[in-house]
Amino acid sequence: MKRTLQLVATMILALGLGSLSARVFDHHSVSISPIPASAIEQAKNTLHIAYTHTSHGSQITEGMAPLDGFMGGTGLYAWHDGPLTGHLDIDDYASGSTDLGHNGDLGWVYLTQNYLDNPANSDVNVVMWSRCGGVSDNTENGIAAYLNAMNQLEIDYPSVRFVYMTGHLDTWNDANLKARNQQIRTYCLINDKILFDFADIESYDPEGIYYEFANDNCDYYTGPNGSNWLGNWATAWQNAHPGEWYSCGAAHSEPINANMKAYAAWWMWAFLVGWDADVISEHYASQTTAAIAYPSVGLDLQFTGNGNNLATKLTLARINESPGVFGSLPPGIAQVNEEAYWTLHSTRGNVGNFELTMNLTGVVSEADFPGVCLLHRLTDSSAWTDISSQVSSMIYPKIVLSGLETFGDFALASAATLAIPVIQSTTVSAGLLTLNWLPVTGASSYRIESADSPYGSFAPDNSGSFSGTSWTGSTIHSKRFYRVWAQN
Repeated sequence: MKRTLQLVATMILALGLGSLSARVFDHHSVSISPIPASAIEQAKNTLHIAYTHTSHGSQITEGMAPLDGFMGGTGLYAWHDGPLTGHLDIDDYASGSTDLGHNGDLGWVYLTQNYLDNPANSDVNVVMWSRCGGVSDNTENGIAAYLNAMNQLEIDYPSVRFVYMTGHLDTWNDANLKARNQQIRTYCLINDKILFDFADIESYDPEGIYYEFANDNCDYYTGPNGSNWLGNWATAWQNAHPGEWYSCGAAHSEPINANMKAYAAWWMWAFLVGWDADVISEHYASQTTAAIAYPSVGLDLQFTGNGNNLATKLTLARINESPGVFGSLPPGIAQVNEEAYWTLHSTRGNVGNFELTMNLTGVVSEADFPGVCLLHRLTDSSAWTDISSQVSSMIYPKIVLSGLETFGDFALASAATLAIPVIQSTTVSAGLLTLNWLPVTGASSYRIESADSPYGSFAPDNSGSFSGTSWTGSTIHSKRFYRVWAQN
């Protein structure tokens, strides 16, 4: 396809992507909901992708084609074969209907060089090639030749990101396929490459269940080489989950397989323009009441009420960027934390009452911890609501939220600055100390702190009780210093 010359876009992306480290896009990246719309739009505005493939590789683009309609038809997930406003630019079959070939084949390298050297393609900043059976019968040396050639292309074209890819499943060559795919994964992780793990995605169903001996059409067996067919995980899942997947082309396979590859592709496009998330996805029984920790994202999750008694795969992510604001902030909130936010989603929507523990180590200092507020929204296109009233425990560095009923995004916020309370009187009577102060506009509550000296370390004092703008506590100390804070 003839392409428009856009040197400026190439220069901008080269600066934006130069520091990206290794990232593997696999079955942990098959949920579309955590990706913010802002990252999707940034990818559409920035990326110009050249993708060359044959039939198996078409699962990605054919999976992406109907996705926007499935997600409501807003145009957010639209792509087009060539530049078009409001669409992700993918030059599909960029070098023709061909692929990475078989053992040691480097014909694709010359095609890539010819393509990138053509001034009509100077806007291209991402190149991706797929395989069609070329890993199953490959050798260690053949895969090494592929990896070395990709690395050299990255050196020769520093403003272009090259996407590595594993080969599709093939139960008839199970052992060699797994060894060669692992060779690709290991190289990418050690050498900071971008990998689309085609084989890993089709080894799991959307619930996160692993099929050790599966084939590219999603049939699975008790062992390698097609021994003792057990069924087809994709058709079984589709039949059990109407409305949770969409029909699309999926050469040699089933629609849900292409659906998941489309989701993972959007994860990758968003990552390439700077969005990232530390993500963990787990197969989880919603009726379980035991707390489960997800340390990589700083969350503990525990269902406390009756769920829908259905297993679900949850996607929990900590997203290391500003969550943004849609609409107005809740009253009394000054700003949303710009460093990180958390997002929780499920393959079945909301699944019952739950309790969430957030570990804020490295996010908020102990000194700032008492002033933290908690916000929640359903999606990144809905307004934040203040859920600080659902905090059941707050002991640094953890905050526990109880009685939650909806998933979505969770963020930290700081309250609007309140005036310092003016103490009117201090009285001691019958062994009790009473503090009285003037009300502060905007305050919903107050906090008492005390210390042994005016220069000591003040800590929350929970020994007394509040009554409006007064506090009464014991005078067990011979000398004690107090201060009052307004809160909202």
